[in-house]
Amino acid sequence: RWTGSSTWEHVADGDGGDCGVNRTNPNTVFHTYYNMSPERSTTGGGWGSWTWIAPPIPSGEGSLFYPPFEASATNGDTIAIGGDRVYVSRNNGTSWTALAFPSASRSSAMYIPNADTVFVGTTGGGVFRTRWSGTAWGALTALTTPRASAVVSDLHVNPNNQQQIWATYRTVGGGRVFRSTDGGATWVDRTAGLPGIPINAVDVDTANANRVWVAADLGVYQSFDAGATWSDFSSSLPNAFVGDLVFHPHARVLRAGLRNRGVWEIPVDGWQTQPVCG
Repeated sequence: RWTGSSTWEHVADGDGGDCGVNRTNPNTVFHTYYNMSPERSTTGGGWGSWTWIAPPIPSGEGSLFYPPFEASATNGDTIAIGGDRVYVSRNNGTSWTALAFPSASRSSAMYIPNADTVFVGTTGGGVFRTRWSGTAWGALTALTTPRASAVVSDLHVNPNNQQQIWATYRTVGGGRVFRSTDGGATWVDRTAGLPGIPINAVDVDTANANRVWVAADLGVYQSFDAGATWSDFSSSLPNAFVGDLVFHPHARVLRAGLRNRGVWEIPVDGWQTQPVCG
């Protein structure tokens, strides 16, 4: 974990997988190992503070080696982890609900715009959604598939307007960035202008839905027109795989996680002279 020092803290051993932070109470944090293996800390994630919270996975049910894990991007205590089924919790992993795909699928990406909605992408290219009814999670519903037979690498959904969805793909030889403005009923391919390499992550400016960043196997790219055109946003980055992006809406800093080269950040509008208070 990073808390401001130039040195990161070692908080757990083993294969590091995915992670998340509860937006309502940021002392509640999560990490995973390989397979369906989440742990939770309620004290900010210090060494020795983790509790095993894995859902009950039936024998023979699989997942990616590093399955997608997410915490709600805005409110509540909803988390989810995805394998051959999707496991959702509304209480930070104390109890879980298992949701089956309509047909055999494997989770590869996930986004939780709010505590009542979970979106899941799959290794076969599909995008699915489940919603909380007030008493139970609904069945996984398939949205229109942006690109079949390709691996969804990331999803982003506008929490204030769930009609706006982005999906990225690692599989080359076709579109790798898609945008929907009608909740996933139709998609527009926004790949033109990007290099022909896998795309790994997407994030969107919370103050401007047309400003988008994507991370690739090499570099970060920026668009000011909802993906109609792209420009290289990799100045000063090492030549390395960029696996994830996170935009901090108040500091207005974009952070990129690189393979073997650490985390890098850039103030997207220049360093602020006064804080933006949320």
